[in-house]
Amino acid sequence: MDGKGEKVRKKEINFEKNIKALSGSEYDNLRKKLQDLKELKHFSFTQGKDNLDINIIKKRN
Repeated sequence: MDGKGEKVRKKEINFEKNIKALSGSEYDNLRKKLQDLKELKHFSFTQGKDNLDINIIKKRN
């Protein structure tokens, strides 16, 4: 794998570890929602004067 592919794979592994760490029935709903997340590939964003003022706009997915 190239460097970028390895980084993506490590992030996927870390995400799965974090999901598994949510043990207990109180986290069942959250765990399910996080596992169902899909990557947003087509989007645009706007940024205001403050760096924290951003809007992500879904184009299609």
